[in-house]
Amino acid sequence: MEEKQRKQSDNMEIKELLKTRNIIIGLFLIFALVIIGLPKYAGMILLLSIILFGIISSKTKDKLAKIYGLTALLLLSLINLAFNPIHYGIDFKGGTRIPLTLERPVDEQTMELLVSKIKERVASLGLKQIVVKAIGDQNIYVEIPSSDEESIRKIENIVEHQGVYEGIVDGEVVITGKDIVPGTIYLIPSSALRGADWGVGFSITPEAAEEFAKKVKGKAGKPLHMYLDRPKNALFIAPKEAILKNVSDEIKALIALKEVLLDNELVFDENFELSGLSEKNYSAIYVFYNSSWKEEVKEYCKTHNLSFFLFNSTPIFASFGVERWDAIGLLSSPVLSESVTQGTPMYSYSITGYANNREDAIEKAKFIETILKGGSLPVKVFAGSKLSIPPTLGERFFYYSFLSLIAALLLISLFVAIRYRHIKLVVPIIAITFVEILILFSTIGAFTLDLAAMAGIIAAVGVSIDAQIVIT
Repeated sequence: MEEKQRKQSDNMEIKELLKTRNIIIGLFLIFALVIIGLPKYAGMILLLSIILFGIISSKTKDKLAKIYGLTALLLLSLINLAFNPIHYGIDFKGGTRIPLTLERPVDEQTMELLVSKIKERVASLGLKQIVVKAIGDQNIYVEIPSSDEESIRKIENIVEHQGVYEGIVDGEVVITGKDIVPGTIYLIPSSALRGADWGVGFSITPEAAEEFAKKVKGKAGKPLHMYLDRPKNALFIAPKEAILKNVSDEIKALIALKEVLLDNELVFDENFELSGLSEKNYSAIYVFYNSSWKEEVKEYCKTHNLSFFLFNSTPIFASFGVERWDAIGLLSSPVLSESVTQGTPMYSYSITGYANNREDAIEKAKFIETILKGGSLPVKVFAGSKLSIPPTLGERFFYYSFLSLIAALLLISLFVAIRYRHIKLVVPIIAITFVEILILFSTIGAFTLDLAAMAGIIAAVGVSIDAQIVIT
């Protein structure tokens, strides 16, 4: 009876062991197909396989199943290296690093939100292998494995905008970016633009639609000034002839400028006095690029820790006033129609504008769409001087890093061999460490392999040997 029970127990154990092995083989085949067929998910699959095979190996008593799991991980790593390219960071491939500085230090949660939003914005440009990482509590690095000036310019442009959208009628905010329903932002086809060169449509929440309807009721014919990152409490200094160029009615133009400037101030060169600045508490000062006061004001801002900006855009006037002005973030000023001002809530809106050519129109529309989709940043960001790393220098970094990895492995192998002097101990320890390095190299390479990652792999050599010695 006992013999029969023992045999039944052994049979069940054998079945369980075979089942475990079959699970490992089945998972291996599925993961291998995904790595080959969907290379962009290779890194996630390798991470998942490490977790799953690790759990299976820790739960099973079958030593052979543990070897199956390690072998499956090794084969998946080799398949990934054979079928998919390693994604090198700018340290090894060369490229450009754009340092971003926040207007003030932020906590860890805010920094994570910033990195996430910047990643989302940059990803919408269609650029690949871009790394966004936080440095301390006031700096962020954006790394692009390319030195293409056009791509760099687009990234700088898109990350420097905080992304605060406002719609203002008669000096009152009637709609903001927070009112936009996520997932409803889209590029308007050229056939539906009705005279404009580009347009971005979106929907707003029911609560915002009702509030908008109340605020614009009876204001037909009034412009809805749409701003992106509107400066607040800032001073604008410019030559009069530049701002009022081609204006027939100067008085009317000045009234229109005051309307769109809101809590900002505009002074002309001939009326400006540097001594009067100390009486005002401006948050920033904008100076026209060819203003005679440019250098003096820049030095003043530096001394008094004020934000200083140059601008070269001039207001675009229409019959109702100022239609757009890039310097103050005024995107467009569509006139409210009768149907909109009846007090009935409407849920779909659009931002439209004009461009010099078709290519410029596409870029502007894509820019607005990206900013709105990414949402506003919690703090303002400033781009610093970019650093370019030539591809040849990156290759040298990789060469020396790889040599360091090999040297670390050889030296530790030599130490273990001298210390234990037993081939049955030394060979498995070194072999398993080599396998672990290969798995790490393949997994990290599926994401981004840079100097920091290589340093981690080198450190892993020591940690792996240490753990195996303890186990042994």
